[in-house]
Amino acid sequence: MLLGTEAIAEFLLVAVSAGLLGTLAMSAVIYLAPKSLVGNIGLVSAIGSIFTGGGFQSARTIGTLVHISAGIAFATLYCLGFGILGIQSVPLSVVGGLFGLAHGFVLFFILIPLLAEHHPVKSIREAGGGIGFAYLVAHIIFGLVVGGVASLLGAFPAA
Repeated sequence: MLLGTEAIAEFLLVAVSAGLLGTLAMSAVIYLAPKSLVGNIGLVSAIGSIFTGGGFQSARTIGTLVHISAGIAFATLYCLGFGILGIQSVPLSVVGGLFGLAHGFVLFFILIPLLAEHHPVKSIREAGGGIGFAYLVAHIIFGLVVGGVASLLGAFPAA
């Protein structure tokens, strides 16, 4: 077992890798979701427009940065959870999927309705429940990928 800075560096490498790949998978799910569920709302533009207050084009860069940063941050939290729980009888991808389900439920039932109500872009305020469902599924996929990557790149010993 590694100690000190080597252990921290290994953990961060796993968490960042898992976060990037999980975010990519989640984005693919949203992008490939039927337009009847998500409409023409781009995920990163919707995120970015919260910060820019409007137009999707100007929001794309900030939305991409926020989305990737949040993916890495949440993957880090998921990986901390894997280490703290020390579950070895269940694959980490399954545990990650359950984390993603819980994460997605919070978004689906709390965050998305609050954001939609106060979002500066009318099409997002008027988006239906289908977008929330697509994001719920995307977060489950995120968790599955984060758990799978964490399992492949670094074992998390029991706490």
